[in-house]
Amino acid sequence: MAVAIAALVTAIYWFAPSKPPLMGEQGLLKDLKDFVTVLFPFFVGALAALATFTRVGLDQPTIGGRVRLVIKDRVKDLTRRQFVCFIFGYCAALSVVLFIAIVLVKMIQPTAVGMLPTSLPYLRAVTVAAFALAFSHLIVVTFWGLYYLSERLYRA
Repeated sequence: MAVAIAALVTAIYWFAPSKPPLMGEQGLLKDLKDFVTVLFPFFVGALAALATFTRVGLDQPTIGGRVRLVIKDRVKDLTRRQFVCFIFGYCAALSVVLFIAIVLVKMIQPTAVGMLPTSLPYLRAVTVAAFALAFSHLIVVTFWGLYYLSERLYRA
């Protein structure tokens, strides 16, 4: 799902007659950075709330099949609390990585434009594709976690 969304965004950006700016005050990266900045506290708050919330069904196995964490030869079945905490912990980490990547891209952009003027359209398309993939993955996993919280944990 995330790959399909990223491919669609990249194709729209690549074939658009007038490409929106990536940098600057009206750029896409500024909007993405602002959105990720808002998401990070949500993920940390959700993680803290889930880790400390007392409810009978949270520490039971997941509904509809087991969720397993495999690390080398060790296999551990996750409880509902652990599963949702892993989801929101992953989203918090991904939002930090996206924020740092946006800041780095903004820092190296003037140098890259001067050094690579002939390959700039391809570099721009790769950058758009990478950010679209990471951002769409963040959104899909966030909706997955919210669905699990609202639907699956409610029924438990």
